[in-house]
Amino acid sequence: MNITRETIKGNGFSVPSIVFTPSDLQGAAVIIHGYGGSKEEQLGLAYRVAEAGLKTFVIDLRGHGEIC
Repeated sequence: MNITRETIKGNGFSVPSIVFTPSDLQGAAVIIHGYGGSKEEQLGLAYRVAEAGLKTFVIDLRGHGEIC
């Protein structure tokens, strides 16, 4: 399993994320935290989803967690 920090860049915005890439890739998932949370709170869930074969992106919503 490869785990990296990445910034997803859009037109005038950027989204901080942590990406879990399993060796046996079968799909993709995006995990978003709850109100008042941050991506780091969802790392356990993200790891379990990635173990099931999904490339998993855990992101911070605007105004939460890491600021890019």
